[in-house]
Amino acid sequence: MIRSFSSSGSTVVRQTGSTQTVRMQSITTSSVRRYQKTESTVISTGGWSQQFSATSIGHQWADQDRAFMLTEPRIMANEVLQKLESIKITEEDCALTRQKIDYILCEIKTMTEEEIKAAHTKFMEICPNGKMTRTMFANVLQEVFSEGNASDYCRYAFKLFDRDNNGTLSFTEFVFAMQIYSSNDLEDSLGLVFDIFDCDKSGTIDKKEIVQMIIATSALTDNSLEIQDAKNLTKQIMQSCDVRRVGKITKTEFVNGCKNLSEYCKVLVPGYDEDDYVATTSVLTELLGEQLLQHDTHGSTGTSKYIATSELGYKIIGLYFSGHWCPPSRDFTPKLVEAYKSIDHSMQDKFDIVLVSSDNDQNAFDHYFQEMPWKALPFSDRTRKQALVKKFNVKRIPCLIVLSSSGEVLTSKGVAEINAYGADSIRRWLQEETLLGHTLMLLTMKPD
Repeated sequence: MIRSFSSSGSTVVRQTGSTQTVRMQSITTSSVRRYQKTESTVISTGGWSQQFSATSIGHQWADQDRAFMLTEPRIMANEVLQKLESIKITEEDCALTRQKIDYILCEIKTMTEEEIKAAHTKFMEICPNGKMTRTMFANVLQEVFSEGNASDYCRYAFKLFDRDNNGTLSFTEFVFAMQIYSSNDLEDSLGLVFDIFDCDKSGTIDKKEIVQMIIATSALTDNSLEIQDAKNLTKQIMQSCDVRRVGKITKTEFVNGCKNLSEYCKVLVPGYDEDDYVATTSVLTELLGEQLLQHDTHGSTGTSKYIATSELGYKIIGLYFSGHWCPPSRDFTPKLVEAYKSIDHSMQDKFDIVLVSSDNDQNAFDHYFQEMPWKALPFSDRTRKQALVKKFNVKRIPCLIVLSSSGEVLTSKGVAEINAYGADSIRRWLQEETLLGHTLMLLTMKPD
C-alpha cells in the first residue's frame, strides 16, 4: 500500500509492504542538514529545487516536524550538497582567469602568457572537468618520456604536486609539475627532485629515499639501473652531500653536493642535458662575493674554511654587523646564538646568518667568530664590508639586517626583534618571506 501526503510544499511518499520504486519530484528546500541519529538522516525542507529519485526502498518514510526521515537512506543529504559544490568548483577549475595567468607568470619566469594559454587548451583536452587524475598525469609523463616507464616516478611526484591533497591536479598544479622538465635552473630542478622523494616531508632524505629516487628516475628516462648499482651511486651521493655525517641530508646539502657533478644530475634530473642549464649569479653572491667563512664543526675545533657563497642557496639571510670590542655587541651575540640554535632543523635549512665584522684586526675577528655557529664575510674583505655598511646605512652596532632570498630587506631592526621575541622573530621572518612573494605577485597582476 502506498500513501502520499504534502508537507510545506513537498511531496512525500510513504510505502508499506513490498519493495517499490518511488520517485519524488520538485521537492523545494532551502537547506539540507544531516543529523546523526542512530542510522537515520533528517532532511529539512524549504528554498531550492532539486530532482530526487530513489529506487528499491524497502523502509518507511515518515513526516516528522516538516521533515522526512530515511532509515539506511539511498539519498544522502551530504551527497546532494557535495554535487552542487562540485559543479561550482569544476567551473572554477576549468576557467583560465586573469588572476591564474598572472600568478603563473609571476611564479614561473620562463613561461609566456601565450604558452600558458596553449598549455591550458591542452590540459582541458585531456581532462574537460579541469581535474587531472594520477593516471592522466602518468600518461602525460609517458608521452614526454616515451621510451621510459613513468608509473613508479608518478607515484612519488603526484603526491607533491597535489598541493590540496584532493587526489587530482588543477591546471595551476599541473603547470608547476611540468616545470621540472623544462626549467633551465639546475638548482630549482634538483630542489624539486628532492621534494618529490622526501617521502615523509621531514626536510631531509636518507639512503632509502635516494635509492627510490634513482630507481624511479632512471626508469622514467629509460636508463634503468640495477638495485646494487643504485645503492652504489647512493653511497657516493651521501659521501658528497652528507657534510654533517648524520646519515641524512638536507635540501641545501643535496643541491650543493650534486649541482656541479653532471654524472649525478644525469641520473637524478629527468631529461637532464648539461647544455640546457645556464650559469646564474645569485643575489647573495653579488652582495657578499664568491666566498664566505664557515667553521669546520661549528667552532669546536677552532678552525674555519672557505665555502662558496652559492652554497647558501635561496635562504633568508641575516647580515650581522658586530664587533667584539663593542660591549652591546658582546651582550647581544649570545641571545642571537640561542635564538638561532633553538629553531628546528627545517628552519635552519631556510635561514642563515653572516657576520660582517667591525673588529680591529684578524686575531680579534677569529676570537669573536668562534662564538658563532653561522657564516662570516672574510675579515680581509674590508672593501666589501664598507660597501655593505653604506648600502644598508648601518649607523651603529650591533645591527641585524634580514634579507629575503631575493635580496629584499625584511627588517633592519633584527636586534630589537630578537631581544623582544627571540626565536619567534626568525619564524615570523620566514612567514614574511612567503607573504612578500605573494605581494610581489599581486603587484604584477593586471585587471581583467
